Amino acid sequence: MNLDFINKKTKMIIASTLSILGVILIVIGFNISKTTNFISSNNTSYQDNNKKIEKIKEDNKSEIIDNNEEENFDTSKEKEDETTIEDVDETTNVDTLKDEPIEEDNNDNKTEITDIKNTLTIYKDDDNYCKAESDTCNTIADTIETDSNDAKILEFSKDNNYMLYKDNTLKIYNTNTKEINKINLENTDEETYKFITDKDTTMGLIYKDKDTDYMGYYNILESKKMYENKYSTIDTTDYEDYLIASLKEEEKVNYSLIKTNEEQVELTDKTNNSCELNFKIYTNNNSKIFIEYSTCPEEGIKRIYSNSKKILASNLQSKDYYSIYDGNIYINDNNDVKKYDFEGNIIDNKKISEFKQLIRNNIIYVENNNLFLYDMNTKENIKFGEWDSNNIYQGNDSEIASGYKNTKKLDAINKIINDKVTDEGIYLVIKYKNQDKDGNFGIIYFYNRDKGVRVYNIIKKNRYLHSSANRCII
Repeated sequence: MNLDFINKKTKMIIASTLSILGVILIVIGFNISKTTNFISSNNTSYQDNNKKIEKIKEDNKSEIIDNNEEENFDTSKEKEDETTIEDVDETTNVDTLKDEPIEEDNNDNKTEITDIKNTLTIYKDDDNYCKAESDTCNTIADTIETDSNDAKILEFSKDNNYMLYKDNTLKIYNTNTKEINKINLENTDEETYKFITDKDTTMGLIYKDKDTDYMGYYNILESKKMYENKYSTIDTTDYEDYLIASLKEEEKVNYSLIKTNEEQVELTDKTNNSCELNFKIYTNNNSKIFIEYSTCPEEGIKRIYSNSKKILASNLQSKDYYSIYDGNIYINDNNDVKKYDFEGNIIDNKKISEFKQLIRNNIIYVENNNLFLYDMNTKENIKFGEWDSNNIYQGNDSEIASGYKNTKKLDAINKIINDKVTDEGIYLVIKYKNQDKDGNFGIIYFYNRDKGVRVYNIIKKNRYLHSSANRCII
């Protein structure tokens, strides 16, 4: 009985064990089937991706061959892609690869990268540079590299040594040394630029500020602005170290002679009419004479200043009333001609009866109805001829002027005489109010120290003045 019980119990245990083993085998079989399907699916996705990538590679290779744009094409990207694909094996989680977007390597516009250089071409004619090419100015003088592709030439200095041009910023080009320097001038009017040069050195540039409408001066040598917001006009003078500036104050206009090497006013004066003031500067060694004059001829010479700013004369009728020669200045003061040095010291004087003109160191004057020349250096007194009320003295301001004529300035004289005068000397032109009995329109006296005085009678013919070539030696 006990044996049957044991056998029955053993059978039940074995049956249960077999049932459990069956379940385990079913589970294992299910998992194996699922894993097989998973791997099969992943292999299919991996193959699809491979096909897509190969298709992209083939397209890209075809495009690169068609473009044929460069010999040394960088293939590092292509090699990297190939290596990445070849290294992927069947155990890789290809689901990640499937989900990531595939970047296409488009080489449609792939070109060789090179530096593109901008240039500015400078043209010149036989003698001078020009701002742009033209029919008369088409010789290439130089070509310079620029930062921008729209650089343009603004100005050349009078000596052609410097060129001002716009290349993003203002720049100066030295046509001799080929050096380029930038100028710190922003928001200024290009139409107002004017070079200031001293001999072979460009010193500065006149400009106008667009915001304030005031003129200014830029010192190139020291790279600084000068006279900002002080003057409504600034212009050049005959002397490079100075500029003439003006500013309207109520009903008057203030004119100032200003320096270029430092911000300093040398001289100033005012006018209450439309006539402008300006200055001429003469130098002798380190000393200067300043001539202040009006642009209106009727106002003549306003003032003459010595080097120490001493006023030597005021309100002279014309430039006939002063002469600068050989380091001295000669000034007529009410028929008393005074000789000064540039410091304003009186060296000599000569009182005369009726003043006509100063020519170099010579006084032209009338005394006792005769026309004379007095040399203030040699003290010689030369008589030209008689003088009467019918005579009109043609001074320095006349169309046919009296004065000292060298061989390069004889055209005006040679037009009114038959002879070609080549000697240097003093020419005095006297016209008649009325023609004389012989039809003469006037007289030209010529004086040369070696040949004495010659006289040319002038007649009026065909609207021009001609000489009868009737000469005599006095």
